[in-house]
Order: sequence, then structure tokens, then C-alpha cells
Amino acid sequence: MGVGRTDGKVLFVPHTAPGDTVEVDVVSEKRGFAEGRIRKVIIPSSLRQHSSCVYVERCGGCHWQHIRYEEQVDWKERIFLETLKRIGGIDDIVIEPCIASPSPLGYRTRAQFHVKSGTWGFFEAGSNDIVEIEECPVLHPVLNKAFQALRDFIETEYRRCAIHTVEIGLSEVDRKAVALIHSSEEMVLGRGGMVGKIPCIKGVRIRRSSSRRDRAWKETYSEGDTGLAYILQGLNMRVDIAMFSQINTVQNSRLVEAAIAFCNPTRGDYVTDLFCGGGNITLPLSMRCKEVTGIDVDRLTIEKAGFNAERNTIRNVRFIRANLFKGLKSIDIGKPPTILLDPPRGGGMGVLKEVASLKPGRIVYVSCNPSTLGRDISILKRYGYNAGRARIIDMFPQTYHIEGIVELLYSGGRQQSRCSG
Repeated sequence: MGVGRTDGKVLFVPHTAPGDTVEVDVVSEKRGFAEGRIRKVIIPSSLRQHSSCVYVERCGGCHWQHIRYEEQVDWKERIFLETLKRIGGIDDIVIEPCIASPSPLGYRTRAQFHVKSGTWGFFEAGSNDIVEIEECPVLHPVLNKAFQALRDFIETEYRRCAIHTVEIGLSEVDRKAVALIHSSEEMVLGRGGMVGKIPCIKGVRIRRSSSRRDRAWKETYSEGDTGLAYILQGLNMRVDIAMFSQINTVQNSRLVEAAIAFCNPTRGDYVTDLFCGGGNITLPLSMRCKEVTGIDVDRLTIEKAGFNAERNTIRNVRFIRANLFKGLKSIDIGKPPTILLDPPRGGGMGVLKEVASLKPGRIVYVSCNPSTLGRDISILKRYGYNAGRARIIDMFPQTYHIEGIVELLYSGGRQQSRCSG
């Protein structure tokens, strides 16, 4: 959000841009700050642009469509560096240029839609109300087409069903979509189902659950091919629609390349990839070094990682299923010279002490949350690690989300300074 001041108090206002002169209604007062809503833009900032989305004022998906893309990239770099300094306590770090997205729109290859009483769309900003949409400019065209076709089919054929969430992903290799439907009631499709009647969709799975995050879900139906296939660094990759995967496949390839460059592997190196998921970085990395070990807690992702290794005839990688937050002591990983950390948004605080106890010469930390990244870096500094270089990859244009990579080098407990960036 944009930041201003009123009556000596900090005021946060969404959909503003640095340099705007605006008339604002204060909508909430907190002890140390207030939040507002634009009533009128009096003098627009030079950073502003016209948004191509008719839903942007209500929809909670995009936050920065009103700002020119090159300015979005510049501000993400500023925010990333400021966060590392403020939370991570890093004064000297080499910041490499941001890898901007070649497609600020139409890049998203996965999306989650919410459904209620025949209304299909995204949550409104700050609420659970649904903003009904027809199409989204951030989504890949195939996803927009699949969303419209699936919605129309279900509303016609299964109008009384209790669907609450629909996830749709693009299988890039065959340019078709896969849907994962969450319903609070039993929902079994009749003969022929959806795949034969919706040409742009190749697979459908249905789960009975009270919410998308309900762990007690029950799968009630599956039809067609529910895998998402894509090419990554020359590898034929496949993930399941129910698995986590990056939503920007073009930038994902660049992220993997940057992470590997930060690892700086040689043919004789051993690398351990913690929170490896389906092997997104593990498998391309294995082609540059002697052996890679990938560890993750989710059974499905570990199985799929092994499957992708086999289908690409990769022999110098092993995958282990383990809960990293319960410790590394029971896992035989030796003392790898390089450890790659790619934890969820909450960060890797539960595993940092044990990682540091292995004393790898280099830790490469991939993060989608600069705040927890900064916190974890401040912890690793206590164990003798100093930030060498950092870079952000803009995975999520039009939003404030930042994906970053930081290289941490072991200094034997001595704080040493790098050149400033």
C-alpha cells in the first residue's frame, strides 16, 4: 500500500502510487497507524498507468496494476533490500539486477477460483466476498477459456452441487487444462463426465471437503489425465494438479537457473536440497554436480520427484521423505558443502540450527517472503554466515509478492564484510 501521513500518524492507502496527491477517507484507526481508501486522485503520479482489469478495485488478487511494470520491478528491489537490512541486519550485500518477467500479463498458469451460490470468481480484498469475474488479464489464455467452459458446464449440468473451490492448472506441453474441484457434498459425474465435453480440459478430480485446506478430504471422482506437464531446463517434468508448483513457468525456469548459479556447483560437488518439493530445482541441479539429495515431507511430491528423475534417466539424485521441522539427526545426508533451502512462506527457522551445525561452506536460500528470509538470515549470522549476494526474480507481476535468492557463506564464526550493492 501507499504510505502517507495525516495528523502525524502513518496512513496506508491501497491502489495509490508514490507521488500521488489524493483525497482519502480514513476507514480504520489503529494505535500506531491508520488505513484509508481513495476518494479521488487529485494529481496522479508519473508512475501511474491505466489498469486493463475492470475488477482491480475490488479483487484481492492484484495490488499494483495501476503502476507501470518497470516501476513495479524497481520498487520490489527497494523493498527487498530494505527488508534484508532492517530485519536481517545486512549492511553489505551484492544485489544483482532483478530478473523481470517478459510477460507482465497472461503469465499465470495456475489459479484458484471460489464459488458460492452460482457466483464464480476471486475473493474481494480483505474479505471472503466473491468478486464475480468473466476473465482475468493475469491468467494464461487457456486458463481463462477453461474457467469459462467449466463454469458454464457445471452451472448447466450440476447447478445444485455444493462446490466451494476450483483449482485450474495449465499443462503446457499439450496446452490443455486440469481441474481440481472441492465440494462440500458428494459429487459424482455421470458417464462421459467433463473431459469429453470440454475440449480445453484434459482431466478432472473431485474432492469432498469442508474447505480447500480440509485435511479430512475424500476423493470421489477422477477422470482423464490430471498431470501438468512442462519443460524445465531441457527436462520433461510432470506434477499432479494437487501438488504445489510455481504459477509462472517462464520465470520458474529463470529462478532455477539463478539458484543453480548461486550454488556454483562443480562436477564433484554434493548438494542437499531441503524442502525440495517435486524436484523443481533438485533435478536440474543434479546435471551440474556429482550428487543431490532432496528432502521434503509430502509423500505425493517425493513420489513425483522420483518419477521425474526416472523419466529423465537421472541417476545421481535421491529423494527422502521426512519432516524437516522435526530435525535432521535421523536423516543421513553427511556434511554437504552446499545446502539449498527453499522453505514455505513461514521460513525455515525450525531447521536453521541443525543446518548451521553441518557447517556447509555455502547456503543458498530461496524465499517467497522477504520478512521471514530476513529473520532467518539474522539467525544464520549468529552461526558464522554472511550474505554474499542476492537477487530477486519477479514471479508475480502486478502483485507485491517478491521471490528472492540469497547466498550465505560460512566465515568460521567471524563477521566479514562484502562489497556493498
